Amino acid sequence: MIEEAKINRYKELLIRRDTLKKECELIWLQYVKAFGPLLETLFRQKIECIALKKKIAYCQSRQNRKEWVDFDELERSVQAELTDYYDALKEICEAKEVETTPVSPCDMLLIKKLYRKIASLIHPDLHPELFQRRGIQELWQQAKAAYAANDLAALQDAEFLILEAIGSMPDCKAPEAIENIDERIAALQEEIARIIAAQPYQYKFILADSSLVSEEQQQLTEEIASYQSYRQELQERYQELLNYFAEFTVTEVFS
Repeated sequence: MIEEAKINRYKELLIRRDTLKKECELIWLQYVKAFGPLLETLFRQKIECIALKKKIAYCQSRQNRKEWVDFDELERSVQAELTDYYDALKEICEAKEVETTPVSPCDMLLIKKLYRKIASLIHPDLHPELFQRRGIQELWQQAKAAYAANDLAALQDAEFLILEAIGSMPDCKAPEAIENIDERIAALQEEIARIIAAQPYQYKFILADSSLVSEEQQQLTEEIASYQSYRQELQERYQELLNYFAEFTVTEVFS
């Protein structure tokens, strides 16, 4: 009985963790909807500052060694290093355009109930051996995608296909024991606590309070101004280095 209670607790925590992750995705979309233009401007300023810092560091090292800089190569190198930042910026821009479909409370209850049932049947942490079988992984991803999108019809389709797939599997049943279950429960509890304490989950409290929305807008505006000022400082320093290397070239040519 104790082991069964632990398995049920573990299952509840898995579903709670997945539900929170889904909620965070929705909160992030709502946050971007509310502050998208400011976020995009701020992120672009950050990228420009990072790019200038990398260029300055590279040029300073070459200056110290009195070596020439291939600026075309430097630009390609810096842009390559900024790929992840540009991908993050792209996500912000795309999130601004995402349209979320309202879901009725009745449908939301059905969606949660269906996901709980599907998770009990094939969640990879509960059924690792079953999850290795052909087709189960794809069905799990299909169910997760439908759940994330609040798509009741797609989730119902996924449930039907899952029941069909596992109907001929006599060993498809709830596990009687899970290795290191106490450690797994503790790890899930810690993960859930981290999700709740961090962004984007914490954004939900900002979005629910108009005064906090105004404060966030002001803070983002001030942060943009700060980065713009910092970017100007970096640009001036980089220009000094460009001037140095222009003189360095002339000196090298006529020496």
